[in-house]
Amino acid sequence: MSDATIAERGWRVVRGPTAPPSSLLTLLAVGSVLLLASARWLPWDQLPGVLCPLRRATGVPCPACGGTRAFVHATHGRFLEALQMNPLAALLVVIAVLLPLWWLLRVSVVRRPVVVEAGRRLAWWLRALVWAALALNGAYLLVTRSAG
Repeated sequence: MSDATIAERGWRVVRGPTAPPSSLLTLLAVGSVLLLASARWLPWDQLPGVLCPLRRATGVPCPACGGTRAFVHATHGRFLEALQMNPLAALLVVIAVLLPLWWLLRVSVVRRPVVVEAGRRLAWWLRALVWAALALNGAYLLVTRSAG
C-alpha cells in the first residue's frame, strides 16, 4: 500500500531513523515467548477448581474463562479444542506467536520503524472492534457453558 493510499484513508505514515525495536516491543516479545513456553511445559490445565473469581462467585463465565486451557491446547497443537474453549484466547495465541517473529524481523531485517498513526475515525473503529470481540466471545462462552 502506497503512502498516498494510506493518506487517503486518513492515516499518517511516520518513518523513523534507523533504530532497534522499542523496549516495549522487546518486552512484549519476551513476555510472549515466556507465556507460550509456560503454557507448553507447565501443567496449567491440571490446576484444581475454578480460577476465575467471577465464575467462582456467580457461575457466569467472563470473556477470559477457558483462556488458560485454550493456551495449553494451542501450544500442544490442539487448535480446534483451543477455539472451542475460548476463541479470543486462541486468537491471542496466534498474536503471541507472531509478536516474537515480528521482533526478530525488526532486529534482523527492518531497521527503520514504520509507524502508522491512525486518525480518530479509525481509532474509534478499532476500539469498537475490540469491544465487539469481547462481547461476542462472552456471548459464545455464556451459550456454550450454560448448555453443558
